[in-house]
Amino acid sequence: GEQERAKALVVDCLQRLIQEIKESQYASDRQVFASEFAYHRDAYLRLFPQGSADLEKFGIPESPL
Repeated sequence: GEQERAKALVVDCLQRLIQEIKESQYASDRQVFASEFAYHRDAYLRLFPQGSADLEKFGIPESPL
């Protein structure tokens, strides 16, 4: 229920940040997006301590750069 929706929301956010990094023209923008990515990825793992496998399943890397 709620937990699965929360997971899906953060995964969607991470996937969008990865896309923003890929499409970004400027290194400074990529760094900002990478910082946001790290923050949200860390939050996901704090909320769901066993979530590393989920992130791998969705193709979410440890670092987007």
